[in-house]
Amino acid sequence: IFGIELTPLLATSAAFSVILGLALQDTLGNLFAGISLQIDRAYDIGDWIEITSGMQKAVGQVKEITWRATALVGWADETIILPNRFLANSQISNFSPSDQPICMGQKFKINHGQDLDFVKKCLLESIKEVKTIRSWPEPLVYISETTESWILLKLVYYVDSFGSQFSIGDQVTQFAIQYLQANNIQ
Repeated sequence: IFGIELTPLLATSAAFSVILGLALQDTLGNLFAGISLQIDRAYDIGDWIEITSGMQKAVGQVKEITWRATALVGWADETIILPNRFLANSQISNFSPSDQPICMGQKFKINHGQDLDFVKKCLLESIKEVKTIRSWPEPLVYISETTESWILLKLVYYVDSFGSQFSIGDQVTQFAIQYLQANNIQ
């Protein structure tokens, strides 16, 4: 056309398209995975999530969601950047929905010869000091294991904030030990 040979031009543009497509493969994969994650709404900014892919696992609070990646803040305030393509192929557990409380538990070894009903009552009374524990579902205590030396009791309770589970667990343990000691239970 107009004295111009189109065959070399078409061959060059086809080669350029292939090179460009290969170069943008990861970027386009992250873009479409990001769009898919936004449509699914599996998590929002501020949610605590756990990402599992094979042997790899990351836990953190969602800080930022972009078209390319999702940024989490981990337990030690480290920033974790995960490509959306990786997230789209991983199992995502969201611990932030308000209608699903987080189940927690602390274990206590009690010597044989103790009145187990009284010990259970003491453990349940001790956690009333921790205001962040939910009243529903109700906390409970059960015998988890027995040996020749001790009986293992597990105190189970529910909280709303996945991010504060360690500080709440610490408070529960402190109050329980104080309460048991005050009632001469070893």
